[in-house]
Amino acid sequence: MFDYDNSIERPLDLNGLVRKPNPNRHSRIDFAVPGLLPKGHVTLIAGAPKGGKTWFIQKLTCDLSLGGEILGGFANIDCPQKVLFIEGDIGIDLLDYRFRLTGWEYNEQMVDIVANEDLRMKDIDLNLANQEGADFSQWFNFSNKASSDAKTKLQLVNH
Repeated sequence: MFDYDNSIERPLDLNGLVRKPNPNRHSRIDFAVPGLLPKGHVTLIAGAPKGGKTWFIQKLTCDLSLGGEILGGFANIDCPQKVLFIEGDIGIDLLDYRFRLTGWEYNEQMVDIVANEDLRMKDIDLNLANQEGADFSQWFNFSNKASSDAKTKLQLVNH
């Protein structure tokens, strides 16, 4: 494991690790959203505060729940996807307001939302930077995969 506390005193040696891109190498990649979200991987959407990350995830949630064109034609999916949106940033009131404001269509049967304020009432920490949040994430992923009726295709966490 990389020792961040001592990294200033001992610079990271990348010799032997650096490689060039190889677009001619063909690998099979299964995508949840073609060209955007690979299956079995964590995709991190990062940016400055107020940069539109929550808007992006909310629009993606709506589009995935309907199927067809995703994000204005960036990708297409054949059928609607069940999405669990874990909202840990703006709260359910503002999220609901944005659904009204935008008028974005979505399939209500294909979207489930868990709000951070509801998790906090059950003493569940969504902060993935600490052990409790990481433990919750591992438990949630395991329980969703282990459930025989798990139909959720994507879990989108906004924190």
